[in-house]
Amino acid sequence: MGTVHRESGFTFRIWSEDHEPPHVHVWKGGRQMLINLSPVGVRNRRGMKDNDAMRALAIVQREREKMLRNWREIHGT
Repeated sequence: MGTVHRESGFTFRIWSEDHEPPHVHVWKGGRQMLINLSPVGVRNRRGMKDNDAMRALAIVQREREKMLRNWREIHGT
């Protein structure tokens, strides 16, 4: 599927050929992090600034149900 949400310069993506547990890939300014959706938490952070990481987590927390629905639609789980 790819992009499932955009906000405040962040792009949130879910890949169709990805693996469990449900998570989103987050990009901003060429930096990336992975955030698990259940429970919400940082799985991997690749150079994303602290304040951007906290904002991304807050967005995922707020949009979690929508992103989980996207994950299930894409992965059939």
